[in-house]
Amino acid sequence: MKIRIKLKYLIVWMILAVATVLIFNFYIIPKFEAQNGDKVQKDQLEAEKDKSTFSIIQSSTTLEQKWQRVEEFIIKNTGSSNRAYPLHIGNMTTSIKEETPVPLTTDEKISLLEDYVEHVPSKEIDYVSAIKKLANLYYSKGQPNQSLETFRKGESRIPGEYAAYKLSIAVNLAQSLFEQGQFVQAREVLQIFPPSGSKTLNREYFVQYVDIQMKLLLQDHQWREASKWVTQNMTEYKQQFQDPVASSNSEDEAFKQLVRMQLTLDKELVHKEATVTQVTGMVKYSDGTPIAGVGVYLREASDLNHSLTSSEMYETVSNERGEYKFYGVLPGNYQLEAGFDYEQMNGYMWARSDDDWIKAGRSQQITKNIVLHPLMEITSPSNHETITGKNVHFSWTSVPGASYYNISLWLGTDGGSIGSSFKMHIKDSELSVPVEQIYNQSTGISSHDKDGKPDSLSILGFSNPNGNMWWTVEAYDAQGHIMTSSNGYRLDTDTVGKLPFFSLKERTLTLADQLVLQGKLDDAMKRYKEDHKQNPFNVHNLQMILQLYDAKVIRASRADRSITEQEAFPYRKQLLELNPSEKNNQFRLLNYYYDRHMWSEFHASYITYQKLLVTYQESTEDKDNSYELSLYGSALLKQGEVARAIAIFKKVMTIDHDHRFIGNYLAAALLNGDSWAQVVRLAEQYPQLMGGDSDPDWMQLMQTMQGESMKNPDYRANLEANIRKLLQSQHPQQEMEKWVQAGAVQGKVQRQFLQDLSTVD
Repeated sequence: MKIRIKLKYLIVWMILAVATVLIFNFYIIPKFEAQNGDKVQKDQLEAEKDKSTFSIIQSSTTLEQKWQRVEEFIIKNTGSSNRAYPLHIGNMTTSIKEETPVPLTTDEKISLLEDYVEHVPSKEIDYVSAIKKLANLYYSKGQPNQSLETFRKGESRIPGEYAAYKLSIAVNLAQSLFEQGQFVQAREVLQIFPPSGSKTLNREYFVQYVDIQMKLLLQDHQWREASKWVTQNMTEYKQQFQDPVASSNSEDEAFKQLVRMQLTLDKELVHKEATVTQVTGMVKYSDGTPIAGVGVYLREASDLNHSLTSSEMYETVSNERGEYKFYGVLPGNYQLEAGFDYEQMNGYMWARSDDDWIKAGRSQQITKNIVLHPLMEITSPSNHETITGKNVHFSWTSVPGASYYNISLWLGTDGGSIGSSFKMHIKDSELSVPVEQIYNQSTGISSHDKDGKPDSLSILGFSNPNGNMWWTVEAYDAQGHIMTSSNGYRLDTDTVGKLPFFSLKERTLTLADQLVLQGKLDDAMKRYKEDHKQNPFNVHNLQMILQLYDAKVIRASRADRSITEQEAFPYRKQLLELNPSEKNNQFRLLNYYYDRHMWSEFHASYITYQKLLVTYQESTEDKDNSYELSLYGSALLKQGEVARAIAIFKKVMTIDHDHRFIGNYLAAALLNGDSWAQVVRLAEQYPQLMGGDSDPDWMQLMQTMQGESMKNPDYRANLEANIRKLLQSQHPQQEMEKWVQAGAVQGKVQRQFLQDLSTVD
């Protein structure tokens, strides 16, 4: 998937693969002390292997100490999710937990937990968590009956006065039965709940209880009853857990889950053929070996921008055959995420893409496997090699079946790391490039978490001869699907291989560069401009002037941001004159004209950019131009050329899996006079899938706006007039506030649609 970032929405963290950064920062770099150049000796690593967490726990001097260690190393290491793992791999988040040098094996965990649940007082708060963990471990080993028995025995040991604990285990038992397809037994477990039983549960178990009951109703195709059930319990939840006037209610993730259930059910009740989906698959290595005990999560698009919660709607664990299964999946767009133990991922990577969506509701069964592939091995540059010549030679071990390779460059910053795509569609397993290309490689600008100040190392980027740099390479098949990468989890001496760090010493820091590193950005700007006057053909000076302007944009207000961009404009044009084939800089210029509705300049710039794009595509075979086409279609729409815009959007939607510009397509369709039924089908066919809470539900907006229009015969005319005004405005979000205050917008839903339309970029 190609991502274009507009300057007015400058993204300061351009991380291409968070997993590598985390691994380098928390494992490889600490173990090898690579940033300081002092490597830990192999015998020290071997000594670490002799440390056994199991022996540490077993050698506890008292039972109390033993149980505390079980809680620390096993029970409390489950995180916020019911089935959290040391490594969690998702679309937008990859998390790593610190763990002991030698993790416990599954059998060791089972042995310790069996001892714990047998002897620890069942009224302890960690007891329920221990029962869940033990039951999940049994299931992952292919012992589902033992898993269910663990829940039953655990429930029986809890004293009656601890009813909340008993019911919490009953919810988990019902969940486990449902996951195994034992729907009748799951219903029987939930039938034992007293009328007020759910009131003793905490938020997460309350939502889990509502969720299971809803799914059981949907298994019997009782959609209307399921909707009533969720509505009833939303009311009860608010009474039980929320303060009516608390602002924190908007951040209540458990309640958000109930809201999403209700919205989906209501939307599907409109369709006479609504159905739930069964999603199944296998977790395995590329040689076919199954992987048991992997946490598998099915997450909606709106959940992808945050970490796992304790109220995940779809989560399970792979059995001894590596199989996983989700029953009763509501219609929607989902992606798989997974939790692994270190030893499962060591030396492997999950070849997944950001646009690999599971679209539930269109079929009754979907199969999607999770396959781990061995990591690629790099050859050079490596192991902190210092390069003083004019060229850098990249090389790596070829991957059988690979059609091409992509190289990315990475740079250490004060706040972490920042990365950038460097060379694409490389046919061979080696490539030599001039050092100057790396020095001139553009990066984003990161900022410090505490004060928001731009990070000086990221501003200077790859032109810093003292910078900590590394590189990664990915292999792709002929269809453009990633096969494997050098970028992954290497957690011991057997898998680490050569470290991809290198440094460039061909250039020296200028006085202006030194001022940047000292954080004196205003002084650095003055110096770069002085140097530029003396030598107007120096590319580095121009690039750094533009980098410093971008750094100002990060902290600028909307008005100041526009002024800053105008100040940077002449320098950008000068840089293009020096290097007219620089595609990314030409794209930034194109965006500048687009934002200001400078249409004659935009069209001239677009023609130039298209020529560069054709040359780039011929050399790389990268045919994805969906963003450029979308921008052009949007420009036509803003100029009133609706029919031409529709023709372009129609083409774009077939190649852009995220449907980023569907809002503009819908606006064009409405202006074109398409019926409400037509625009509803369009929104349903192309849902926006950028990921996160900010994605509008365009289909729901179209449906509810259609209902709103029936109350006013002038509604459609008012809507179309407002769309035209919005498209013609250079500051649509500010204009919207004025229109609402003036009463120019008819209806709450129309207002929401126009607000969402104003953010399409």
